[in-house]
Amino acid sequence: MDERPNFYTILELDPAITDWPSIESCILEKKRIWSHQKLMGTPGQKRKAELNLSFLRSEEHTSELQS
Repeated sequence: MDERPNFYTILELDPAITDWPSIESCILEKKRIWSHQKLMGTPGQKRKAELNLSFLRSEEHTSELQS
């Protein structure tokens, strides 16, 4: 079984940052970058972007269920 990636690692975010507006801003920026890479990137960028976007979708779904 694959280990879940670290949220801060895939966002390239300092773990010391804990305020939600900063995290949310980073998420939105990474989504924009990964969406572009998924369509226009190299094959490696496309794979990584799809994995990261999939991870974010699953995290969003999980947080919705917990609310």
